Amino acid sequence: MDTHRRGLWIGLSLLLALAGVTCLAGLWITPLGMWPQYRLAHERWQAQNIRHYRITAQISNGWIDNGPWTLEVRDEQVIAGHNTASGARLSHVQMRLAQIRMPVSVLFEAAAGELHLRGSPRTLLARLLPQLRHRLDRCAAPLTTITYDPALGYPTAIIAYASPCFVQADWTVRVTNLTPLP
Repeated sequence: MDTHRRGLWIGLSLLLALAGVTCLAGLWITPLGMWPQYRLAHERWQAQNIRHYRITAQISNGWIDNGPWTLEVRDEQVIAGHNTASGARLSHVQMRLAQIRMPVSVLFEAAAGELHLRGSPRTLLARLLPQLRHRLDRCAAPLTTITYDPALGYPTAIIAYASPCFVQADWTVRVTNLTPLP
């Protein structure tokens, strides 16, 4: 009887351990898994210690599209830029927008800001479970989509979706190329 009870406890313990491991593994593919992906990508980028690079990217905010622009960035300051399609130099306003949105450190800050799940418990649940959004909070914005370069770690795309109740609040940054410079 004692060995039977011990075997039952061991089996139950193994079952609970397996369930725990499965839950932790499942978190990686859920929205909560975006934080470890962010941290790994950020550490990969920092390990490269790239201080001077050329980046080609496109920014959109609502219906307004900017780019694609090719920029030269040194020490996270945009020092030159041109419109990739036309070859025209960027205006002062475009250079300012590029400085506000395009350096990799700014992309990581924007990604971190989007990964913070804010709002009421009901809104958070609606964001995490899109199939229940219409029942819980119809104005809950879908979760942000972020992808990273596998080699260098920088964000290649940040797609921040707007709430269905606030038109034109979505924004996107897509990086098509990043080349380290000497």
